Amino acid sequence: MIGLDPKVLGSGTTLVTTETVDVLLTMAPVTFDAGYIVALDGPAGCGKTTALTALKSQCNLPVSCVSLDPRSSDKDVIKQLHSAIVGVPVSRRALRTELLGDLRLRLAASPRIVIVDEAQNAGITALEMIRTLHMDPTSNWHLVLSGAQLDERLTSEKMLKSRVMHWSRFLPLKDNELVAVLTGMHPMFASIDPALILNANRVACHGVLREWVKLLTIMQALTARGEIAGRSMLERALTATTGRVVKLPR
Repeated sequence: MIGLDPKVLGSGTTLVTTETVDVLLTMAPVTFDAGYIVALDGPAGCGKTTALTALKSQCNLPVSCVSLDPRSSDKDVIKQLHSAIVGVPVSRRALRTELLGDLRLRLAASPRIVIVDEAQNAGITALEMIRTLHMDPTSNWHLVLSGAQLDERLTSEKMLKSRVMHWSRFLPLKDNELVAVLTGMHPMFASIDPALILNANRVACHGVLREWVKLLTIMQALTARGEIAGRSMLERALTATTGRVVKLPR
């Protein structure tokens, strides 16, 4: 089990890794040593960001992270990469060729891991530039790409896709995984009947971890007011997150 910053999942929370995350943590170092790319693919809220946090926690190298906006231009992507690695904002006057040249030198200078989150938002030209930087003979860095429908997005950039050695596929958690993750994640979930958790999952959360993190935040607030974890609290939290009155089956 890997402890996380309380800001990520709330006070007193522990991340219980799923099989997908366990395999990622095992395969990432192997992939990096071979000079290939790690890719995380899956819909929003299914654990990619949490898995990246776990990956960063076990890395012995500096980690630089960027998260791409859907409106990011090719130059925006390079500017974000440069800012993440250098640690200071890029001048508006900086030319793309200058940034690429400086990135090439900096990425060759010392080993590091670069995580590009929401990578499906990168344009074809930006993806090609990232591939070129990674394949540079002087390259001394490791690349992790993460995003929704990333496999499909990289179909148009076959050379980059061919350099992915390990794919981690994140999907909504199945019933047995969900109960194991939630009851290990926080004592509040451990105190609730697993059958009640599964009922709530079928009604509203559908195996999406992020929805359960929202519920936990509300349940912690209700606990602070003196309420006890159970059916009533779970129904109130579900009502708050869904915007409709929720009554769980008995």
